[in-house]
Amino acid sequence: VQHDGTLLNTLTLTKIAFWNNGREPIRSNDIASADPLRIVIDEPDSLLSAEIRYPKKSPNSCVITKSGNEVYIQFDYLSSREGMAIDVYHTAESGKSVSIAGTIIGGRKLVKGEIDDDLFIVPVIRFLIGWVPLPQKQPLRKVLGYALVLLVLPIVMPLAFILIPAGKIYRLLNPIPPEFNLKDGNESESGPRE
Repeated sequence: VQHDGTLLNTLTLTKIAFWNNGREPIRSNDIASADPLRIVIDEPDSLLSAEIRYPKKSPNSCVITKSGNEVYIQFDYLSSREGMAIDVYHTAESGKSVSIAGTIIGGRKLVKGEIDDDLFIVPVIRFLIGWVPLPQKQPLRKVLGYALVLLVLPIVMPLAFILIPAGKIYRLLNPIPPEFNLKDGNESESGPRE
């Protein structure tokens, strides 16, 4: 494979989805100017190109700009349950060296992960487990962790029987666009190409 006349040993496609799962729109002035939204590749000189896969045309003016090993993400707004899907082509061995960075004022920290299918039960579990401070010493931490699971399980199981189907129904009524499917069934994620 060649890029701009240069023979490449490795070509990797990393798919990035940026999704507003909140209830309020994210506006361009909600992005910290000192820490703008961007995709960062840790390996120097490895970013080849990037393109917006979704939305192709939209009233919210989604734009990406390549600068060094970063791709800056800009938009006028992203309404609730709206987002962007971006294909990033690079020469790093895998997508593990690719991350998303930036600060949304008043928003949660940006995280790398999958789109959550069980969106109703996950916050409940995080709340029930997250409020208990566990000690730093590993053996005690492990024992208290198991005890916490045994205490929380009787509460979570009945909730799960209600919240998991509710989450599935919510997904049916509010589907995520197919462009946010980050895995292709017949393609490998990355690796050498000939």
